[in-house]
Amino acid sequence: MDESIALGYAKRMTRILITGFGPFPGAPSNPTMRLARHLGQIRRPRYGGVTRLVRLLPTTWAMLDTIPALLQEIRPDVVLMLGLAGRRRQVTPELRAVNHQSALKPDADGAFCGHRSRVRNAPLALRSPIHPRYLQAAIQRLHVPVKVSQDAGNYLCNALSWAMLASGVPAIFVHVPRPRRMTRPRGSERRFRPTMRQLMLAAEVALDQVLRQAGHHAVGR
Repeated sequence: MDESIALGYAKRMTRILITGFGPFPGAPSNPTMRLARHLGQIRRPRYGGVTRLVRLLPTTWAMLDTIPALLQEIRPDVVLMLGLAGRRRQVTPELRAVNHQSALKPDADGAFCGHRSRVRNAPLALRSPIHPRYLQAAIQRLHVPVKVSQDAGNYLCNALSWAMLASGVPAIFVHVPRPRRMTRPRGSERRFRPTMRQLMLAAEVALDQVLRQAGHHAVGR
């Protein structure tokens, strides 16, 4: 990414909230914890005017009740959310959040969403103002598998994305697959998952693109 462009968005955008999730049933370790920390710790001249605030969220339905206070505390200009999609083999920026959560999937505490399965008197979906296809194009240049996804599913990833978008802050959710080991497995190239190193690079590119888009979004407001 061009440094002058990056410095331009740094002057306009100063606070970005970056979230990752903890473990949940079927995922005793969650790579988004490491990815979110990485985005908060990397040192680049282009981030000189950007305050990066990282929060690792528990994968619980009760966590959703804390989001209004979190936004009030941080007052972010933009939000980048990271989540694990264990069955996918690609990085997937999410186009939107849908107004539905599964009542059948327990969280990390074994609780179910209950009454949060649908928000009453609300749209069927909320679309991210951060265009995921720009993230896709940038990540493709790293030769990392990537594809835009139509929505963030029906679990806590989607619920968090809905909460952020409903607040009015520019936000986007990006799912990542489980990272593969460095040793190349047998089989088709298409079946390979990215390594953790590749996911880190993809997350950096996503951060740059989010900041760039959010900067233009802010100018247009």
